[in-house]
Amino acid sequence: MIKMKKQFLILFLLSVMTLSLFSQSTLTIEINGLRNNIGQVLLEFNNEKGVNLIGISKNIADRKCIIIINNIKPGNYTFKYFHDENQNNTLDLYNIGFPNLDKPEPKRKIANKFVV
Repeated sequence: MIKMKKQFLILFLLSVMTLSLFSQSTLTIEINGLRNNIGQVLLEFNNEKGVNLIGISKNIADRKCIIIINNIKPGNYTFKYFHDENQNNTLDLYNIGFPNLDKPEPKRKIANKFVV
C-alpha cells in the first residue's frame, strides 16, 4: 500500500511538471484613457527578440480597449500600441519621426516588457 502511494505521488508530480512545461497563458491588456471612441487601437505583440508574433486591431468603447491574447507560452514579451483615429493603419509621423499631432493620433505607447 505504501509503495503504491509513492508511485502515485511520483506519477502525479511528473504529470504536474509536464503540464507546467507545456502550459500556456492568456494575456488581457486593458488600455484606458483614450481621447475618444473614434478609430481603433493597433497593437503589436513581440517576443523577446523583437519578432512580431501577432498584430491586432480592436475597436474602442467607453474610451478604452480590451485586447485578449490566448495561448501564450512562458517567455519574455513586449507590446506596443497606438490609437489610430483616422483608421489608416499607420502611425502618422512628421519627417523627423515625431507623431503628427495635427492628425488625430494622440495616444502612442512605445513598449511594455513583461514575463509570462
